[in-house]
Amino acid sequence: HPFTIRVIFLSPETEDMDLVDVFRRKCGAIVHAKIMRDKHHDPQHKGKSKGWGLVQFEERDSVEKALALSDVIGIQGKSVKI
Repeated sequence: HPFTIRVIFLSPETEDMDLVDVFRRKCGAIVHAKIMRDKHHDPQHKGKSKGWGLVQFEERDSVEKALALSDVIGIQGKSVKI
Protein backbone atom coordinates (compact mmCIF):
# COMPACT_ATOMS: atom_id res chain seq x y z
CA HIS A 1 0.00 0.00 0.00
CA PRO A 2 1.51 3.36 -0.95
CA PHE A 3 0.58 5.12 2.30
CA THR A 4 2.50 2.82 4.64
CA ILE A 5 5.36 3.75 6.95
CA ARG A 6 7.77 1.54 8.85
CA VAL A 7 8.34 2.37 12.52
CA ILE A 8 11.54 1.02 14.14
CA PHE A 9 13.10 0.90 17.61
CA LEU A 10 9.78 -0.05 19.23
CA SER A 11 9.70 -1.21 22.82
CA PRO A 12 8.96 -4.95 23.24
CA GLU A 13 5.82 -3.95 25.18
CA THR A 14 4.37 -1.90 22.29
CA GLU A 15 1.10 -3.27 20.90
CA ASP A 16 -0.67 -2.70 17.58
CA MET A 17 -3.19 -0.37 19.23
CA ASP A 18 -0.37 1.78 20.64
CA LEU A 19 0.66 2.54 17.06
CA VAL A 20 -2.95 3.29 16.10
CA ASP A 21 -3.48 5.58 19.09
CA VAL A 22 -0.30 7.63 18.60
CA PHE A 23 -0.39 7.98 14.83
CA ARG A 24 -4.13 8.55 14.49
CA ARG A 25 -3.98 11.37 17.05
CA LYS A 26 -0.94 13.04 15.46
CA CYS A 27 -1.31 12.23 11.76
CA GLY A 28 -4.82 11.19 10.72
CA ALA A 29 -6.95 8.19 9.78
CA ILE A 30 -5.30 4.76 9.84
CA VAL A 31 -6.28 1.72 7.80
CA HIS A 32 -4.10 -0.80 9.63
CA ALA A 33 -1.20 -1.03 12.09
CA LYS A 34 0.81 -4.12 12.97
CA ILE A 35 3.83 -4.94 15.12
CA MET A 36 6.02 -7.55 13.47
CA ARG A 37 6.53 -10.57 15.74
CA ASP A 38 8.41 -13.85 15.70
CA LYS A 39 6.19 -16.71 14.64
CA HIS A 40 4.75 -18.59 17.59
CA HIS A 41 3.17 -22.02 17.25
CA ASP A 42 0.80 -21.64 20.17
CA PRO A 43 -2.20 -19.49 19.14
CA GLN A 44 -2.74 -18.49 22.80
CA HIS A 45 0.57 -16.58 22.87
CA LYS A 46 1.97 -13.79 20.74
CA GLY A 47 5.45 -14.12 19.39
CA LYS A 48 8.18 -11.82 20.64
CA SER A 49 8.20 -8.34 19.07
CA LYS A 50 10.84 -7.80 16.39
CA GLY A 51 11.00 -4.12 17.43
CA TRP A 52 9.35 -2.72 14.33
CA GLY A 53 5.93 -2.34 12.78
CA LEU A 54 3.94 -0.95 9.89
CA VAL A 55 1.28 1.76 9.91
CA GLN A 56 -0.97 2.18 6.88
CA PHE A 57 -2.72 5.53 6.47
CA GLU A 58 -5.76 6.46 4.39
CA GLU A 59 -4.14 9.58 2.90
CA ARG A 60 -0.74 10.77 1.67
CA ASP A 61 -0.93 13.87 3.92
CA SER A 62 -0.91 11.58 6.97
CA VAL A 63 2.29 9.91 5.78
CA GLU A 64 3.94 13.29 5.34
CA LYS A 65 2.89 14.31 8.87
CA ALA A 66 4.32 11.06 10.26
CA LEU A 67 7.62 11.52 8.43
CA ALA A 68 7.89 15.04 9.87
CA LEU A 69 7.60 13.53 13.38
CA SER A 70 10.38 11.01 12.79
CA ASP A 71 12.88 12.42 15.27
CA VAL A 72 10.46 13.50 17.97
CA ILE A 73 7.86 10.76 18.41
CA GLY A 74 7.84 8.42 21.39
CA ILE A 75 5.77 5.30 22.01
CA GLN A 76 5.68 3.46 25.35
CA GLY A 77 8.35 5.82 26.68
CA LYS A 78 10.82 5.03 23.92
CA SER A 79 11.89 7.23 21.00
CA VAL A 80 11.15 5.58 17.69
CA LYS A 81 12.23 6.21 14.11
CA ILE A 82 10.13 6.29 10.96
